[in-house]
Amino acid sequence: MASGSIVLFYNDFNRWHHEYQTRY
Repeated sequence: MASGSIVLFYNDFNRWHHEYQTRY
């Protein structure tokens, strides 16, 4: 369960980072 949460958090962070780089 903990590893699943880490994977979800990692995917969400990657998506945010990608949008952040694209915007700026």
